[in-house]
Amino acid sequence: CTEARHGASEIKCYIQENPWSLQVLCFITGLTLIVFSILGIINVFSAAYSPQEYLTNVYNLVFGMLICICDGKPAWFRSYWNIQVKLFTYVYALATQTGRAVFYLYIGSTTLLILPDDWLWAVIYISLGGVLCFAALAMLFIQWCAARCGCKCPQAVEP
Repeated sequence: CTEARHGASEIKCYIQENPWSLQVLCFITGLTLIVFSILGIINVFSAAYSPQEYLTNVYNLVFGMLICICDGKPAWFRSYWNIQVKLFTYVYALATQTGRAVFYLYIGSTTLLILPDDWLWAVIYISLGGVLCFAALAMLFIQWCAARCGCKCPQAVEP
């Protein structure tokens, strides 16, 4: 048990955080993705989904939860089995800014490219996917280009 705590505290040292504005944007987008995925799964608006669209909503629900866990405050998740630390321990790529950006770019691009037939749902998913792709590109810029442009962000990698 002591070794596990030591390992968890060591992982905390390597977790990279986004600026608070980007964290809030990603967290709200994750919540929105959760809400619209649940609405799609229970078919609130009678959009006559195909099985593929139901499966996409299930995946988006899980991805939305992962986004909220990644960008939520660590204190929120301590009482829920310390899930954020466990996620960052077992899926270390999500603990790094670049790994999280690639994950968000994947979610954003699949949300943009696998669109439902209903035009309202298509607009919603295009908006969510666009925000996630923008956030991912912003994370990559902060991580890899900000120091070269003169930004003093603690997340930026020095050239």
